[in-house]
Parts: sequence; structure tokens; C-alpha cells
Amino acid sequence: MSLQTGDTLHKGQYRIVCPIGWGGFASVYLAHDTELKLDVAIKEFVPSAAGDSEREERFRREARATLQ
Repeated sequence: MSLQTGDTLHKGQYRIVCPIGWGGFASVYLAHDTELKLDVAIKEFVPSAAGDSEREERFRREARATLQ
């Protein structure tokens, strides 16, 4: 896991609260959206999975599914 508690993303909109899970190709964190004032989950692709086209495609597929 490379994100740490207190880290911010997207120009400070998201503040990492704590890690909540991890697996073979991603880590998931509880974060707080400071603009909308609600908690969200942020999934981070782990560098060790880079170059594995199957894992990369699965990550993309899951990302697209969240937008539908």
C-alpha cells in the first residue's frame, strides 16, 4: 500500500482515512470527500501488478462499472 492516512488526492478533495482492504492487484482505502462531505472508497492499482494485462483489464472493467 502506498497511500497513507492523511494523504490527499485530486487537489485536496479526497483525504485518506485508512486502508480497508487489499488484494492481488489493488488496495482500497476509506477516504473523505471534503467537497461533498461524505466518505468514499478509493481503489489504487498496485505497481507490482503493472504489466499483467489480465489484472489491468480487470481493474479498468471495475472502474467502468462504477460509472454506470
